[in-house]
Amino acid sequence: MGLTVPNKAGDREANQKNWDKLIAQLQTKLDTVGSDIQTQMVKMQDQMGQYNSMMQGANSAISQANQVLQSVAKGG
Repeated sequence: MGLTVPNKAGDREANQKNWDKLIAQLQTKLDTVGSDIQTQMVKMQDQMGQYNSMMQGANSAISQANQVLQSVAKGG
């Protein structure tokens, strides 16, 4: 996104219009970045949820394997 920065030439009203335009452009960019960040956060939370689910499954499998090994070791 190209921003047009007001210059010192011209009258005060023209400069004010340029500054207003610059501020509007910056606000639009800020809104876009904020929306992108929210989208990325949702994706990250989803990935973390999937990771946690996978780790819980692995932990459960290890626990069950440990119980089987202990039972075999006890002979029963």
